[in-house]
Amino acid sequence: MPIVGFDSSILNRPITELPSIPEGIAPSIFRPTDSGSKGYELVLKAMMGASVKTQDEDKFRSHYEQSLSNTLAKFRIQRKKPIYKAYHFASQNPQTTPDMISYLLSQLEPSIERIDVYCAYYNQPYVSCFGESAGQRMLPIVFIERFQNAFPHVCAWKYLVKYPYETDLVFQIDHFESKITPAWRVLKTSNVQLQVFYSGGECNPLVATADVILRLIELFQYGNVNGRSLLSPIVDHIPPLESKLRFHNLGGKGEDQHHTAPVVNLDINLTECIKRPIYYIIWRPEKERAEMKPIFEWGVFYNGVLAEAIRTKGCVKYFRDEDVIHWDPNQDFVSPFSKNDEHFLSRIKELGHDIPRIFRPRL
Repeated sequence: MPIVGFDSSILNRPITELPSIPEGIAPSIFRPTDSGSKGYELVLKAMMGASVKTQDEDKFRSHYEQSLSNTLAKFRIQRKKPIYKAYHFASQNPQTTPDMISYLLSQLEPSIERIDVYCAYYNQPYVSCFGESAGQRMLPIVFIERFQNAFPHVCAWKYLVKYPYETDLVFQIDHFESKITPAWRVLKTSNVQLQVFYSGGECNPLVATADVILRLIELFQYGNVNGRSLLSPIVDHIPPLESKLRFHNLGGKGEDQHHTAPVVNLDINLTECIKRPIYYIIWRPEKERAEMKPIFEWGVFYNGVLAEAIRTKGCVKYFRDEDVIHWDPNQDFVSPFSKNDEHFLSRIKELGHDIPRIFRPRL
């Protein structure tokens, strides 16, 4: 059964416009003043996505496990996580990150049937949104910043448009948030099996592979934002993948933009699409959470929960109060970190809520 994993990111490029040098003045001695002739910065932003297709999920997972081990061993990096996003490579050794990503992708190449890269860059005065309610016009940069998190499902819709002959598809999509779009309505009425993963880049190998592809593009793309410049980083660093690459522009007017822009100011309900089991991590530290979170996520408890989620093809989520409404005690798990977190679970149960089974990783 063909499986396609999706992830997205933002291509962010500063555009520095230098002041023109007055005629007759040598560049070597010209120094602009602060009175209006100083250079200024413009910003180019585009939504970018990637999907990775394979024919056999289990084989890809097994191949990913071996390929990641080979990659880390080659670059003498101690393995601290079961699945690596680009951020994880960069955290342990930023200098060799491009080489590690390239080596990993070259190892995975036999298991990859196709890589699709998607981009939406709006060279126009405004983007129209919420046409079925109180319509709005947004500057392109505002539209991208406000709805960038929704782009994975738009890429999934574009995949359906480009490959209508493919059947029995399973889409594995990194978790996203979005207002209702025409793209979502098409996806929900299609025959595709939608699986949305919390923390997809950490507990799903296909999504993680899409993530590192996007990072390679971010690092080495230059020039105009088009198919050639976006695919070149992959071609240059992993030549065997060239024949498996496709590009899709979603930034033009017409159907692409119509399906991308929200039509009504209501949130998409992903409840039925979230991949289970969900492992809810109960972690309520005494110190500031933001201060401790990066340390916690490199620790054995967090990565032990991730490893179990990967084994059971589920996903991981930090617990929030509203999760008691959505969790499934028969399918999901809770993983309390400390005795205080276990006590917190007991208090929830005392309030009349059913609690999922407890999973404790080996420490």
